[in-house]
Amino acid sequence: MSLDAILSLVLPGLTGCVTVMVLLWLRQTRTRNATAVDVGWSACVGGLAVLYALLATTPSVHRWMVGLCGGVWGARLAWHLWSDRVGKPEDGRYATLRASWGAQAQPKFLAFYAAQAVLAVLLATPFLLAVGNTSSSAHWTEVLGCAVVAIAVVGESTADAQLARFKRR
Repeated sequence: MSLDAILSLVLPGLTGCVTVMVLLWLRQTRTRNATAVDVGWSACVGGLAVLYALLATTPSVHRWMVGLCGGVWGARLAWHLWSDRVGKPEDGRYATLRASWGAQAQPKFLAFYAAQAVLAVLLATPFLLAVGNTSSSAHWTEVLGCAVVAIAVVGESTADAQLARFKRR
Protein backbone atom coordinates (compact mmCIF):
# COMPACT_ATOMS: atom_id res chain seq x y z
CA MET A 1 0.00 0.00 0.00
CA SER A 2 1.24 3.47 -0.80
CA LEU A 3 1.81 6.11 1.84
CA ASP A 4 -1.16 8.06 0.46
CA ALA A 5 -3.40 5.00 0.78
CA ILE A 6 -2.22 4.40 4.35
CA LEU A 7 -2.79 8.03 5.33
CA SER A 8 -6.25 7.98 3.71
CA LEU A 9 -7.16 5.27 6.22
CA VAL A 10 -5.15 6.27 9.28
CA LEU A 11 -6.03 9.97 9.41
CA PRO A 12 -9.83 9.50 9.51
CA GLY A 13 -9.31 6.68 12.01
CA LEU A 14 -7.14 8.80 14.28
CA THR A 15 -9.60 11.69 14.00
CA GLY A 16 -12.47 9.39 14.98
CA CYS A 17 -10.57 7.89 17.91
CA VAL A 18 -9.50 11.31 19.23
CA THR A 19 -13.12 12.49 18.95
CA VAL A 20 -14.41 9.45 20.88
CA MET A 21 -11.78 9.87 23.57
CA VAL A 22 -12.36 13.61 23.98
CA LEU A 23 -16.10 12.97 24.36
CA LEU A 24 -15.38 10.29 26.96
CA TRP A 25 -12.97 12.64 28.73
CA LEU A 26 -15.71 15.30 28.84
CA ARG A 27 -18.05 12.67 30.26
CA GLN A 28 -15.61 11.85 33.05
CA THR A 29 -15.19 15.54 33.90
CA ARG A 30 -18.90 15.45 34.82
CA THR A 31 -19.06 12.01 36.42
CA ARG A 32 -15.59 11.94 38.00
CA ASN A 33 -15.40 8.35 36.77
CA ALA A 34 -12.84 7.45 34.07
CA THR A 35 -13.82 3.79 33.74
CA ALA A 36 -15.50 4.32 30.34
CA VAL A 37 -12.07 4.92 28.78
CA ASP A 38 -11.72 1.13 28.57
CA VAL A 39 -14.95 0.91 26.59
CA GLY A 40 -13.79 3.66 24.27
CA TRP A 41 -10.43 2.05 23.69
CA SER A 42 -11.86 -1.34 22.72
CA ALA A 43 -14.57 0.26 20.58
CA CYS A 44 -11.93 2.34 18.79
CA VAL A 45 -9.70 -0.63 17.97
CA GLY A 46 -12.64 -2.66 16.64
CA GLY A 47 -14.11 0.39 14.95
CA LEU A 48 -10.84 1.00 13.13
CA ALA A 49 -11.04 -2.49 11.64
CA VAL A 50 -14.50 -1.66 10.31
CA LEU A 51 -13.47 1.80 9.13
CA TYR A 52 -10.40 0.45 7.32
CA ALA A 53 -12.59 -2.21 5.67
CA LEU A 54 -15.05 0.42 4.50
CA LEU A 55 -12.49 2.92 3.23
CA ALA A 56 -9.86 0.67 1.64
CA THR A 57 -9.94 0.18 -2.12
CA THR A 58 -8.39 -3.30 -2.25
CA PRO A 59 -10.36 -6.48 -3.12
CA SER A 60 -13.37 -6.83 -0.85
CA VAL A 61 -12.69 -10.36 0.44
CA HIS A 62 -9.84 -9.16 2.65
CA ARG A 63 -11.60 -6.00 3.72
CA TRP A 64 -14.75 -7.78 4.83
CA MET A 65 -12.82 -10.46 6.71
CA VAL A 66 -10.93 -7.72 8.57
CA GLY A 67 -14.02 -5.63 9.23
CA LEU A 68 -16.07 -8.55 10.46
CA CYS A 69 -13.39 -10.07 12.69
CA GLY A 70 -12.16 -6.80 14.17
CA GLY A 71 -15.64 -5.34 14.47
CA VAL A 72 -17.12 -8.36 16.25
CA TRP A 73 -14.16 -8.56 18.64
CA GLY A 74 -14.27 -4.85 19.47
CA ALA A 75 -18.05 -4.71 19.84
CA ARG A 76 -18.11 -7.73 22.13
CA LEU A 77 -15.39 -6.35 24.37
CA ALA A 78 -16.84 -2.83 24.45
CA TRP A 79 -20.30 -4.17 25.30
CA HIS A 80 -18.89 -6.39 28.04
CA LEU A 81 -16.90 -3.53 29.58
CA TRP A 82 -19.86 -1.17 29.34
CA SER A 83 -22.29 -3.58 30.98
CA ASP A 84 -19.78 -4.78 33.58
CA ARG A 85 -18.15 -1.52 34.67
CA VAL A 86 -19.87 1.67 33.52
CA GLY A 87 -22.34 3.10 36.01
CA LYS A 88 -20.47 1.54 38.91
CA PRO A 89 -17.82 3.08 41.17
CA GLU A 90 -14.68 4.19 39.38
CA ASP A 91 -12.15 1.45 38.64
CA GLY A 92 -9.43 1.45 41.30
CA ARG A 93 -6.70 2.18 38.75
CA TYR A 94 -8.33 5.43 37.73
CA ALA A 95 -9.34 6.39 41.27
CA THR A 96 -5.70 5.99 42.32
CA LEU A 97 -4.53 8.16 39.42
CA ARG A 98 -7.16 10.79 40.22
CA ALA A 99 -6.06 10.90 43.87
CA SER A 100 -2.35 11.02 43.10
CA TRP A 101 -2.74 13.67 40.37
CA GLY A 102 -4.83 15.93 42.59
CA ALA A 103 -5.46 19.36 41.05
CA GLN A 104 -3.73 18.27 37.82
CA ALA A 105 -6.10 15.30 37.31
CA GLN A 106 -8.16 16.76 34.47
CA PRO A 107 -5.30 17.83 32.17
CA LYS A 108 -3.50 14.57 32.89
CA PHE A 109 -6.63 12.54 32.18
CA LEU A 110 -7.02 14.43 28.88
CA ALA A 111 -3.46 13.43 27.93
CA PHE A 112 -4.19 9.87 29.05
CA TYR A 113 -7.34 9.70 26.92
CA ALA A 114 -5.49 11.16 23.92
CA ALA A 115 -2.75 8.55 24.38
CA GLN A 116 -5.44 5.85 24.32
CA ALA A 117 -6.61 7.15 20.92
CA VAL A 118 -3.07 6.97 19.52
CA LEU A 119 -2.54 3.53 21.06
CA ALA A 120 -5.76 2.27 19.46
CA VAL A 121 -4.49 3.36 16.04
CA LEU A 122 -1.14 1.66 16.65
CA LEU A 123 -2.77 -1.56 17.84
CA ALA A 124 -5.05 -1.56 14.80
CA THR A 125 -2.01 -1.73 12.50
CA PRO A 126 -2.60 -5.43 11.72
CA PHE A 127 -6.06 -4.50 10.42
CA LEU A 128 -4.51 -1.77 8.30
CA LEU A 129 -1.97 -4.17 6.83
CA ALA A 130 -4.60 -6.84 6.18
CA VAL A 131 -6.91 -4.51 4.24
CA GLY A 132 -3.95 -3.62 2.06
CA ASN A 133 -3.77 -7.14 0.64
CA THR A 134 -4.24 -6.87 -3.12
CA SER A 135 -4.77 -10.57 -3.80
CA SER A 136 -8.14 -11.37 -5.34
CA SER A 137 -8.79 -14.38 -3.10
CA ALA A 138 -8.50 -15.25 0.57
CA HIS A 139 -5.43 -17.13 1.68
CA TRP A 140 -5.89 -20.15 3.95
CA THR A 141 -4.13 -18.28 6.76
CA GLU A 142 -6.77 -15.54 6.59
CA VAL A 143 -9.55 -18.09 6.84
CA LEU A 144 -7.73 -19.72 9.76
CA GLY A 145 -7.36 -16.29 11.37
CA CYS A 146 -11.12 -15.71 11.14
CA ALA A 147 -11.74 -19.12 12.72
CA VAL A 148 -9.35 -18.25 15.56
CA VAL A 149 -11.17 -14.95 16.10
CA ALA A 150 -14.53 -16.76 16.23
CA ILE A 151 -13.21 -19.27 18.76
CA ALA A 152 -11.61 -16.49 20.79
CA VAL A 153 -14.80 -14.39 20.90
CA VAL A 154 -16.81 -17.41 22.08
CA GLY A 155 -14.09 -18.24 24.61
CA GLU A 156 -13.94 -14.68 25.93
CA SER A 157 -17.71 -14.53 26.23
CA THR A 158 -17.76 -17.83 28.10
CA ALA A 159 -14.97 -16.70 30.43
CA ASP A 160 -16.73 -13.39 31.12
CA ALA A 161 -19.97 -15.21 31.97
CA GLN A 162 -18.11 -17.63 34.26
CA LEU A 163 -16.37 -14.74 36.03
CA ALA A 164 -19.68 -12.92 36.49
CA ARG A 165 -21.22 -16.07 38.05
CA PHE A 166 -18.21 -16.45 40.32
CA LYS A 167 -18.42 -12.82 41.47
CA ARG A 168 -22.15 -13.17 42.21
CA ARG A 169 -21.40 -16.08 44.54
